[in-house]
Amino acid sequence: MSTVSTVLQPHETAGQTGPAALTKPRRVGDFTRDKDTYPAGERSRAWGMTMPWRSFGRTVVLAVCILFVYFSILAVVYTAFHTDYRFLVIASRPLTLRWFLVACEYVPVMFVFYFANSLRAAVGTRYRDVPAWQTYLIAAVANSLGLAAIFVVQYAVFTATSTVHWTDDWLYVNMLQSILPMMILLPIMNKLFYSQTGRAWLGPLVLTPLFVTMSLGGSVAYIPGLA
Repeated sequence: MSTVSTVLQPHETAGQTGPAALTKPRRVGDFTRDKDTYPAGERSRAWGMTMPWRSFGRTVVLAVCILFVYFSILAVVYTAFHTDYRFLVIASRPLTLRWFLVACEYVPVMFVFYFANSLRAAVGTRYRDVPAWQTYLIAAVANSLGLAAIFVVQYAVFTATSTVHWTDDWLYVNMLQSILPMMILLPIMNKLFYSQTGRAWLGPLVLTPLFVTMSLGGSVAYIPGLA
């Protein structure tokens, strides 16, 4: 049975600490949670939170290129076939100036959540001698279980009483339907980005604008008064 396999940053095997560990050549292998194997002063680097400014700049450029290619293909598909990326209740619309400005209101704030999710999903599920697929499953279930419980409560009460349990304006189940699949995919994709880079930044830099624009497509949002 294969164990968890990803790039460690800094790259080392489990149990190694000190300067020798920080200069260890890149390798892929199994590992333990950093809080148990790294001195406190090295954890932010080991978790993939810190990097040189030049590397961070390249990461931002790479994220912009990925998003540019994604929305460019989407624009071509929409122009040729008049359809967007759509599956059941999830849709990704072509990025217009209007929706770009709307997304700019939400992306900076939501980035905090997506970055925290990247750390929790990528770093918080780093276990020794655990198959990789199990860590992805743990991350996906942990990230979506609470939201799924809301659906269960709402629909169970609705079935019994013809009225949902929570009637607050913010908790519209039809708005949450598109978010639940995203919350399942989010930690999986964050872990995939982390496994390729050893850092927690590329995932949220790509997924925040992507998932925010997808969420705005099916939600109520403040839209500037543009023609």
